[in-house]
Amino acid sequence: MCVLQWAYAAGKSMLVFEGVWNSQMLASTSRSAPGIYADTILARLYISGALLYNIRAGASYGPRKYPSRRETKAVCHLAWLYIAIILLAIFAIYAFCSAPSRRGRTLELPRLYAHRGLHGKGASENSLEAFERACRAGVGIELDVRLSVDDMVVVFHDDTLERLCGQTSCVDAMTLAQLKTCPLPDGTSIPTLEEVLALVAGRVPLLIEIKNGRNLAWLCALTLERLRAYPGEYVVESFNPLAMRYFRRYAAHVPRGQLVSLSDGYLGAVLRVGAGALSHLMANFLSRPDFVAYDRRMQGVPAMHVQRTLHHTRLAIWTVHSRAELRKALARGESVIFEVGQGDDPIDPENPAA
Repeated sequence: MCVLQWAYAAGKSMLVFEGVWNSQMLASTSRSAPGIYADTILARLYISGALLYNIRAGASYGPRKYPSRRETKAVCHLAWLYIAIILLAIFAIYAFCSAPSRRGRTLELPRLYAHRGLHGKGASENSLEAFERACRAGVGIELDVRLSVDDMVVVFHDDTLERLCGQTSCVDAMTLAQLKTCPLPDGTSIPTLEEVLALVAGRVPLLIEIKNGRNLAWLCALTLERLRAYPGEYVVESFNPLAMRYFRRYAAHVPRGQLVSLSDGYLGAVLRVGAGALSHLMANFLSRPDFVAYDRRMQGVPAMHVQRTLHHTRLAIWTVHSRAELRKALARGESVIFEVGQGDDPIDPENPAA
């Protein structure tokens, strides 16, 4: 219907522009195929739009008041052809933009990642104790990195210290020495990426999220520099496709993932149109991620259906809190980023896969 309306408006405007107000000129235009108009798709649209305009206006075609059934049917068929072409073009563009890397189809991700470590009961999120517990449990670790003002890569999730440390300062406005004076709820200090790598030492796989913030490219460069000599297994991910584009360009051997959430998760950082594009993974063409880590609320959205059925993308789901949901995700062949000890069906920290 939108295409019909567009064709109607286009035909009307072109009729006004050309001064073709009588049915004699319209008939000569639409029925004299040898002309230049008959050789272009735009001309066909002009003819069909003009015909629709005259149908609306009740213009006469010679002795008839309205076009014949054959003429009307031809216009409808042409309109449906335009609709089909436009829909196919939109789908082709979307399929190209949202496609992951070919390598991702054969990528093997660990089945389980502890979200910010196995925190709780005396261990704060993204703390060395939470990471040590994950190592003892034999599950992978998901962690977040961002920059301090003196360009040190620290492991901390939030932009500010307010939620965990009770201070309103921004992490990227403080030096590492200042951050070390701000204890986490369990009394330990905010760790650096180097400290975490030294603690884990390859015992379990790492899933490192590159957080948005000041000088994203520099954060990627410094993170990569610290990972070059690390002997253990690791992958990187980010909500920002530009971060993964950096790794695609400068460290293509490192598996990279695109984090995705519903569009409301992007509002405030980008405009609504941009939020919709990111939530539908339309920026994948920038980084060609090897896997997609998606918000658990997105299980039924069309974007994830396209990733599963069309692209056969390697998927990870976050953040799972119940054993039932964890089992379902594992049965689908997806990796699971989970937290323990929450809800009515909590995941056992000693044996998360149980």
